[in-house]
Amino acid sequence: MAVNRSYFMALVAVSDANPNGDPLNGNRPRQHADGKGYITDVCIKRKMRNRMQDMGRNILIVSDDRIKDGFKSIHDRLDSSKEFVEAEKAKDNNKMTSIICSNYEDVRAFGATIALKKGGRADSDEQQNGNGVSIGIRAAVTIQEAESVDPVDIVSTQITKSTNSETGDKRGSDTMGLKHSVRFGLYVIKGSVNPLFAEKNGFTEQDKEDIQQALDTLFLNDESAARPAGSVDVVKTVWWEGGDVIYPASKIFNTVQVKRKEGVELPESYSDYEVSINKLPEMEEPIVHDIF
Repeated sequence: MAVNRSYFMALVAVSDANPNGDPLNGNRPRQHADGKGYITDVCIKRKMRNRMQDMGRNILIVSDDRIKDGFKSIHDRLDSSKEFVEAEKAKDNNKMTSIICSNYEDVRAFGATIALKKGGRADSDEQQNGNGVSIGIRAAVTIQEAESVDPVDIVSTQITKSTNSETGDKRGSDTMGLKHSVRFGLYVIKGSVNPLFAEKNGFTEQDKEDIQQALDTLFLNDESAARPAGSVDVVKTVWWEGGDVIYPASKIFNTVQVKRKEGVELPESYSDYEVSINKLPEMEEPIVHDIF
């Protein structure tokens, strides 16, 4: 059964937490020049992969702290399949792509670039025959960088240690560094499902349901010192089934209006916003989940 073109949106409320630190900027929450905060698409897809794994789905690109199958790399995971190893030796890219997509839900959804050689470059004959050092699988599900509705205020707190980490009687400095967090921000995630690449990858309706569930529960089991329980939550999701009706994605997303309530100058919670959704002609009513 073919998968319809679909669009989705999620509103994420962040309170006194760091939703996505920037390692090139002291791990401060990411922020554009206009003051609005953002979460990278890579970060969002990482959390969706984690949720898929929690659902018991096979995931190819697993973070180190979530490895359960004993494989320490993507190559080790792929090489555990005799069928894949044989296809790689035969330099059959189509067969390798089919095996990877059939086995791993995250690749069917988000695509991947898989390196085929562990060292060196393919020779000129291999490059001319299309058997280079990697194969690319286009994503059926694309996700945009999430951006906050309003500029966010970033609070930096100096933290210290209360125990001596040095050996012997020598005592190190008590100062440890800075901890950064967003005081409050409402972030908007946008994405879509492309039926063409869904068909090529074997992306199914069940896979799409998993994406919906992952979106609703994106920050479940994601607690950390930077994101304590309840500090980062999806509060609303909207899902549109496009079917045969083609609208520009921006027009569909613009049917959701998120505005501060009258008299609110500095939002402190999701309740300081009003959210309205308009219906486009000839499109089905969107599926709305109010999680807050």
